[in-house]
Amino acid sequence: MTQHINTTGGNSSPEKKDNNTLIFVYGSLRRGMGLNPVLETSEHLSLAFTEPKYTMYDLGAFPCLVDNGKDVIVGDLYSVDSDTLLQLDIIEGVPNLYQRKEVEIQSYGDITNVQAYFWASDEISLTDELKIDNGDWLAHRGVIKYNRSEVNND
Repeated sequence: MTQHINTTGGNSSPEKKDNNTLIFVYGSLRRGMGLNPVLETSEHLSLAFTEPKYTMYDLGAFPCLVDNGKDVIVGDLYSVDSDTLLQLDIIEGVPNLYQRKEVEIQSYGDITNVQAYFWASDEISLTDELKIDNGDWLAHRGVIKYNRSEVNND
């Protein structure tokens, strides 16, 4: 039996107005990755870089982010509606695997209040062997190669 989840909050009207949330994605939700189609109705704003305050770990099929580091993390910035945000929360296993909270990105005009998914589970020990030193999941996986100095942050 298939279970259907109502993600419209009881309002299926196509005229529903939404306040969008800015989401920084850094792993399997990034452009070119397997879960990115979930974001196909969302606006991709920019390639983005965090402030050097985080650490990324390789958990096999996906990465995780923690906020006790010194690394710049590379990701994509999206503007998502509440339905997409709910889908993302389900995919990310909020609140058991990940928690959604504010992340500091390097300046892109007046963009503030950006959220990202941070690791919340204690099921896996995050050791130095799992650390992704370059902070870029796509480069770590060999999906893309680029020189950060060639990327325009304006």
